[in-house]
Amino acid sequence: FGSQVLALFQRQLQLQAQDKLTIYTGFFTSIAIAFITGSVFYQLPQTASGAFTRGGVLFIAMLFNALNAFSELPAQMGGRNIMYKQVGYRFYRPGALAVAQTLADLPINALKILLFSIIVYFMAGLASTAGAFFTFYLFVISSYLVMSAFFRVLGTGTQVSMTS
Repeated sequence: FGSQVLALFQRQLQLQAQDKLTIYTGFFTSIAIAFITGSVFYQLPQTASGAFTRGGVLFIAMLFNALNAFSELPAQMGGRNIMYKQVGYRFYRPGALAVAQTLADLPINALKILLFSIIVYFMAGLASTAGAFFTFYLFVISSYLVMSAFFRVLGTGTQVSMTS
């Protein structure tokens, strides 16, 4: 299983490297939305009057990145025929492909979310401590990973029902 994951991980990295337009578009969109969100919530007051809007910036940051995981669904659905053929020939196990895709997507998406988080967090004027920022980043990236896994399960579930 480990060697299958490693081979599929390397293949996924090569496939991602070929699709530079998607990578550039994802970074551009993430940075543009970060500046827009940061300018809407620019330098929130540290008093009780800014408490509700601080919750809003946290919600928007988590929501944008969580829904950004939806973009993985068309790619997974597009590779369905190839996956069926390779699994039918017993080239690899479907679980190995799922693990490899998740691991290959993590570095680019973690960097994209880090840039988004830095821009939004400091433009909104949230607590200027390392612990607070990394807690924010942890929650944002966790919500992304959960929604990414959800959409992968959704794609896999529809693949199974279409073959039955």
